Amino acid sequence: MTEFEQKQIEQLQQITDALCGINSAMTEIAADIRTLAGCVDINPARFGGLEYTFFNIGGRVGTGI
Repeated sequence: MTEFEQKQIEQLQQITDALCGINSAMTEIAADIRTLAGCVDINPARFGGLEYTFFNIGGRVGTGI
């Protein structure tokens, strides 16, 4: 294996590691978004009013501390 090929392999490994890290971070973010999605409600339009979306906070909220 030439030195050039070895450097290419090392660079590809670095790219692979970076992509794995991005995938892991995105997976964690997706879980948080799914949790927050359960707190979003829609108030339907009534009596000619506007429909609006609101963030409903209730129950126990953990801070992770």
